[in-house]
Amino acid sequence: MLNRALLTLGLALTLTACADKDSDDDSGGGGGGESAEDGAEVFAAKCSVCHGSDGGGTATAPDLNEKVPALTDSALRDVLENGTGDMADPGLSSAEASAAFDYVRDQFGEEGGG
Repeated sequence: MLNRALLTLGLALTLTACADKDSDDDSGGGGGGESAEDGAEVFAAKCSVCHGSDGGGTATAPDLNEKVPALTDSALRDVLENGTGDMADPGLSSAEASAAFDYVRDQFGEEGGG
């Protein structure tokens, strides 16, 4: 009887964890309010240390208002996923990179300077 109760509890916990993981994966950057909020959080946690909280640059990293519009979408995604030049790989998950991409494009300029 105890084994059956423990098995039932274990199954319930596993299903709950899987449901939580699935809902987390949905917020990873397909566009929309939740993605933008996630992108702001990723930027604050991973990018603002070097680029400044407003993206205006610091002694160690450039002003994103100048850099981002000059990058194609593909190049910006590559930077967020792999780093470039003096910028090390930021270590973002795919969902974080996607959310950060949406946020950075929105905050610092569209491809081609828009």
